[in-house]
Amino acid sequence: MSNKSNDCGIVRDLLPLYADGEASKESSLFIEEHMAGCEECRRAYRQYTKIPHTLELAPPRGKNGKYHYSEVARRIRRRNTIKMSAVCSVFLIFGFIISRILFSDKK
Repeated sequence: MSNKSNDCGIVRDLLPLYADGEASKESSLFIEEHMAGCEECRRAYRQYTKIPHTLELAPPRGKNGKYHYSEVARRIRRRNTIKMSAVCSVFLIFGFIISRILFSDKK
């Protein structure tokens, strides 16, 4: 019988292949048998199979498999433009209110 900690290391190395359905039948059987009795490896598998939200929001990849960083930069610029427009609007409104208070004709 092999060492449990050694088996955990092997299982954790193979988890990406297993989760993607790319592990061999023998490896998959080994992983499933091990995880049946190892809560830590089951937890690691559950963590591994969770998809981070950042990946869901990532821009589409181009033909070469790389991200379109110009698209990311455009999104950031647009977000910053919206924020700056909101801040400028607030200052304009406050300026208008203050000017009405200071320069109103009091009769």
